[in-house]
Amino acid sequence: MITPPVASARHRISNLIHRLGAVLLCSGALTATPAFAEPALWTIQGRHNRVYLFGSVHMLGDTDFAFPGGPESRLGAAYRDAEELIMEVPPGETASPAMLTATASRAIDPQGRSLDDLLGSEAAAVHAAATKRGIDLAPLAPFEPWFASLVVTVQSAMKQGLAAEHGVEQLVAAAAERDHKPV
Repeated sequence: MITPPVASARHRISNLIHRLGAVLLCSGALTATPAFAEPALWTIQGRHNRVYLFGSVHMLGDTDFAFPGGPESRLGAAYRDAEELIMEVPPGETASPAMLTATASRAIDPQGRSLDDLLGSEAAAVHAAATKRGIDLAPLAPFEPWFASLVVTVQSAMKQGLAAEHGVEQLVAAAAERDHKPV
């Protein structure tokens, strides 16, 4: 696994998902974007081995992605060539008590500020966008914007018929288990 030098997790999350309003505005585009036939795939060739990196979609509809795909599938060929799989989060760990506890402990602002406090001058626009989409932000008041945007995004995806069990990671993990590949 290649990990580029990065700032603290809190800083990265703040930079990536600082404004809940942007996510709310984009969440309506879930049905407008067609599913890609195959995720992005990169190959890194060394002297003694080859490493494949691919980007995936965490939630999909039940017919959006077939793995490993047909004989022309680059991802399928990479999977067949791989001796071992290393995933961003090991299968089943996203719902583990340790992961849920770690997430919950970081989801509430340590200084006790509310979502509106953290959104500042953008709070009114975020509430307006949420109301327009039928999303009640009141239950998310104690949480930081990154967590609130995650909840809103997942809820919006589920309303569109997308589910984590159909995501690329789940399909790859199931194939690895079936094929006895270490993960």
